[in-house]
Amino acid sequence: MKAINLCVASLFSLLLIVSCDDNDEVSAPITGVWNGTKADFRLNPKGLIPPFTITEDDFSIRLEFKSDGTLLLTDNSNQTTAGTYALNGRDLAINISYEYEFIGMEGTYNVEELTTSRLRVSIEKEGTYEHPDTGQQFDGKVKATLYFDRQAN
Repeated sequence: MKAINLCVASLFSLLLIVSCDDNDEVSAPITGVWNGTKADFRLNPKGLIPPFTITEDDFSIRLEFKSDGTLLLTDNSNQTTAGTYALNGRDLAINISYEYEFIGMEGTYNVEELTTSRLRVSIEKEGTYEHPDTGQQFDGKVKATLYFDRQAN
């Protein structure tokens, strides 16, 4: 009886681990219009400047993912930039020429959340940045986490 309980417990643990795999396919569609709600930038400079986080609560970027792989990005001045995207599991590859705060928007994002109403993606990049308070240039890494809500039709 002990062996059966141990076997069942081991099987349950294995199923739990497999079901929580970060590489699971996302089940909600990404096609549609997404309005930015917030952006977090975690900067980790090389050298003496300590790491810091900047939160943009007015992240007014709108993304429209079309079913043909086209991406339209509209900023707060109503300028629209076209690009492409591909969603493969939790990898969202974006090819677009647009700069926002500390990052260029092109690159491969990790889809942290994709539901019928919310999208959260993150990306890490290395580069040269400017400290927002001092204006000092520094080399380092930035992790950007972008939050979106699906636009209702």
